[in-house]
Amino acid sequence: MAAAMLTSMSYTKDLPETINDLTKCPICLDTLKVPKYFTCLHTFCSSCIHTCIEHLFKDHIPRSISCPVCRTKIKVSDKTRNAEEFSRKLPINHIILSLIDAQKMLKGKSICGPCKKLHGNKVTAAKVFCVECREAFCNSCSKYHKAFSAFIDHELADIDKVSDVHLKIGSQYTTCNEHMKKIEVYCNDHQKPCCLHCVTLEHRKCNEVVAIEEAAKKLRDSDAYLNLMNAFSTLTRNFSKAVEEREELLFVGEREEKETKEKIKTIRKNIEKLVLKLEQDCLDQLSISCRDNQLVLSESIEHFKEKTKMVLHCQNMLKAGLKCNSDIQLLYDYNNMKAQKEELESFLQVNEQQKYSKFAFEINGAMENMTNQITSLGNVVISEATLITSNSSLLDCSIRPLQDLDLLHENSFYKKEAKFSGVTCHDDMILLVDRYKYWLYIFSDETDEIYYGRVKLSIQDALTFSIPWDVSGTLKGRCVVSFPESSVLADICINSCTINRWIQINNPQIGISFYSNSIVSCHRYDGKSADVVTIFDMNGNVIREHKHGCKPNYLCIDDVGRIFFNDRDENKLTCITYNFEEVFTYKHEQLRGIAGIATDTEGNIYVAGFNSNNVHQLSPSGQLNKIILTEAHDIINPLGISFKKDADILIVLNDSGSRVSMYEIY
Repeated sequence: MAAAMLTSMSYTKDLPETINDLTKCPICLDTLKVPKYFTCLHTFCSSCIHTCIEHLFKDHIPRSISCPVCRTKIKVSDKTRNAEEFSRKLPINHIILSLIDAQKMLKGKSICGPCKKLHGNKVTAAKVFCVECREAFCNSCSKYHKAFSAFIDHELADIDKVSDVHLKIGSQYTTCNEHMKKIEVYCNDHQKPCCLHCVTLEHRKCNEVVAIEEAAKKLRDSDAYLNLMNAFSTLTRNFSKAVEEREELLFVGEREEKETKEKIKTIRKNIEKLVLKLEQDCLDQLSISCRDNQLVLSESIEHFKEKTKMVLHCQNMLKAGLKCNSDIQLLYDYNNMKAQKEELESFLQVNEQQKYSKFAFEINGAMENMTNQITSLGNVVISEATLITSNSSLLDCSIRPLQDLDLLHENSFYKKEAKFSGVTCHDDMILLVDRYKYWLYIFSDETDEIYYGRVKLSIQDALTFSIPWDVSGTLKGRCVVSFPESSVLADICINSCTINRWIQINNPQIGISFYSNSIVSCHRYDGKSADVVTIFDMNGNVIREHKHGCKPNYLCIDDVGRIFFNDRDENKLTCITYNFEEVFTYKHEQLRGIAGIATDTEGNIYVAGFNSNNVHQLSPSGQLNKIILTEAHDIINPLGISFKKDADILIVLNDSGSRVSMYEIY
């Protein structure tokens, strides 16, 4: 199951948007050269980090040094003799090497490398690509290349058919750091990849030493890697929450300080001449206490921000490693990431309680008598309070119903007649398809009245008449709408509220989603043609199709490329990879008339039951976590659903699409 998901992700086409950040040295801000990394996984040029280490080792050999990015303490071994030795033993980041190598090859694979080197500015079109040499050749140079006996077995791939597999860095280039021998086996007892020399010297008594390919396959076949990625998603939420809570404490402290000052000043006005000096003493005491409180909270916030950056960095490394890593490095980095996750969780557990000060002012009782015995206005009372940041996941969530989205921008007739079938969140917008009135409605968080605009979904210029059904965001500021009875898609410019163009396709589509510059949709069952999931390019050309035999009307795709579609007759949810390998199916006696599907930031799946009047929350592996919404939450005949990932809000098209209900998941 997990293997199908992991292998479905494209290596070169789907590189993360943060690729440039990952391949830049944080010190020199240039592309990394000989990338080496600390245990916190932050990576630097070998020369840059060596210069930093030399400075830290200048007077003495420290017991630990701090990462220049996140300030994590890196332990220095007692056996370390000098800065050069410590720098030399830092491991090379093979993920980053792979990313940099892939970038270079993607930019230069269409030009013959030898011709460019030999003839300077001469540019010759490449026809083949040598997988072993990582070089592109024209026809002439490729013949000479194969003529050498040393290169006779090299695989030459047609330049137009170079696949992600060809560009992926092979494991044959990874060697043991201790013995400089080829890594061939993996010790499950020590959770460590080894060369044969390692096995002979250190792992002779280990019970489970297996081939590296077998160990990598076992990891890919398990849910462990996916679970680790989801754990980092949870950590991201929890660290962000911790920062927000502590920033709120700063605000509360400032407010309490202001209120206390006003109280002090009110008293001072009544006895101004007598208590002028005493007033100043109290204000000074309060200011000092507030500053101390702010210093404590600010330091805590900075620590949590640094850890948050580390979590985000680890997430990016995991995503990048999943796409471009060799089997060996996948195992190396999985263990490193796992250890890093445990360290971060430990930090969060240790620091879950935050001490802070609360401020108030107690008036001296004698002050009201205005006698000569008054010696002070009162005391600034500082009471200790504790903020607890919970280590929570969306699987341990609570539900808070929010106010329905305000759809009344015309008249009450519209509200009664609205029939929404499609909903999605894109670019801070909520997009709604009204299949009754043929409108696409756009709601924005950034406008004062929320309502942004609408687009008339008339297809008079297209081939046939059809109602609109579903919507999906595509590129920035763009979306597409499906028409179940017409072989077209509407490509819409959101900002200008206009139809940009009609995309002609091979068959009418109903459920629709977008992933990796392609449109993924399901064909509406008409009793004749086979039901298929189709992947189109942005011009409507079919990339590939998958026949599945279901009768779907909704489709969703998650952040890692897994496709989910419903079978409304069989009450079944099916999950397949982007390469159409089945991952799991889900059925439940309390889920009838499956309709809309959505996923959250942690990979959890939400499925609407039109006839059962509920919404199920599934784990990323397809197991029921809980029935998260029921009739008790005013769920009646839900159709489409969408998850607003920047706010953890589930949007439900209720009452057969007559109401748009929103629920905060927290």
